[in-house]
Parts: sequence; structure tokens; C-alpha cells
Amino acid sequence: MNGLPMSLVTGLGWALVHFVWQGALVALVLAVLLVVCGPARLRYALAFAALLTMLAAFAGTAVVSSRGDGATSGAPLIS
Repeated sequence: MNGLPMSLVTGLGWALVHFVWQGALVALVLAVLLVVCGPARLRYALAFAALLTMLAAFAGTAVVSSRGDGATSGAPLIS
């Protein structure tokens, strides 16, 4: 089978699992900041920064998980 390496597939899977809480946390912080900020240009910049932060969090988690030395990379999803 000439598919993707198993470490890459596992890393992407764990990155998706962790992105659920990471994205929710970034969105919660953004929601609080949008309430207290006034100008539309600042709100737009904050939302753009939040999207970049989500992308960086996903990519960073995928890299760490695919290396195999992360705490969750060897744990099975189903027991």
C-alpha cells in the first residue's frame, strides 16, 4: 500500500482532535475581545489574528503529534 506514512496520519488525526478545544478556546477569547473593542477595523484585525492562531495551533499540534514523541501520539483512540 503506497499511502501516507502512518505517523503522518496519526499526527493529523490527533491534530484534528486537539483542534476542537484549541479552536473553541481561541474563539472564546475572540468573542470577549470583540465585545470590548470598538472600531470595525480593530475587530477585523482581531478576527484575522484569531484565524491565523487557529491555523498555527493546528499545524503545530500536527507536527508535534506526527514526530511520535508527543504524549498522545501512541495512545489508541479506541480501547
